[in-house]
Amino acid sequence: MDRQKEEEDRNVMEAIVWLGENGFLDAPKKKSEEANNQASEMDGAKLDEPQAAGPEGAMPGQEADAAPITA
Repeated sequence: MDRQKEEEDRNVMEAIVWLGENGFLDAPKKKSEEANNQASEMDGAKLDEPQAAGPEGAMPGQEADAAPITA
């Protein structure tokens, strides 16, 4: 039972790290920042390029894991 809990905790930590590395844990942008980004994008210069997720949005190392992540 202890081992299963440790494995679940490790999986959650890996998910949190992946979310952080891919920008999902960033603070929301302020209105003025969004306006500046839109103006820059109209000029053809993108300031924030979205990062592509792994195959079908899977976290690295989780492609074969069929167990859903629950919180």
